[in-house]
Amino acid sequence: MATILFLLDQMMKEYAEGRVRLGEQHEILNGKIVVRKVYNKGFALNWCEDSPRLVERVSLVASVFLIVYYWFCLKRGSAIRKMGMAMQVSGAWSNTYDRLIRGYVIDYFAFQTKNERISKVTFNLGDMFIFVGGLLVTVASVFGKKK
Repeated sequence: MATILFLLDQMMKEYAEGRVRLGEQHEILNGKIVVRKVYNKGFALNWCEDSPRLVERVSLVASVFLIVYYWFCLKRGSAIRKMGMAMQVSGAWSNTYDRLIRGYVIDYFAFQTKNERISKVTFNLGDMFIFVGGLLVTVASVFGKKK
């Protein structure tokens, strides 16, 4: 599952890279989602964009940690924890791949809200996988079997 999600995000990034110009916006789903292309050279919200080597290294270490933890979850984790970890691994590696190969992460959609600050934040599927995966792992931890 992690490989499929990784490839899905990479295909969407390639689509945005080839078909959406910087500064261009397209509304979909009755304007609730905006498709646009943004290059993110830092962590979330371009944090540490002036330290690209640090961003690459931290991303790589975090991605390696996640895949090791995922491997342990495959042996003993619940189905929800496995799904959450697969999502987190795919999102982390997709963004890490971008950082290492391109030098930036391609973000390509935003949620249109009444809050202008939130509407300006641009994401990619990998970001969503990391977020939703984290929620699933948390649910598995809170509601999982106690020993």
